[in-house]
Amino acid sequence: MLNDRVIPLVLAKENSEYEIIGIRGGCGLRAKLLEMGFIPGSKVKLLSNSNGPLIVAINSSRYTMCKGFASKILIKEVV
Repeated sequence: MLNDRVIPLVLAKENSEYEIIGIRGGCGLRAKLLEMGFIPGSKVKLLSNSNGPLIVAINSSRYTMCKGFASKILIKEVV
């Protein structure tokens, strides 16, 4: 059964897979994230959430991202 709880990516558990539900933010941020592949319905995995930027895997790419950007990406856990 899927967990329907929607949270921002910044609160994700490391090494768990999530589905992107949506992106909050202005047109510029939304366009940049969509360009990078952060499209609703896509699967994303948080690889690291230490004191610095987050490391995120999506498709076959890895990105570093500030916590501010990650707080704008809404996700739900894939079980």
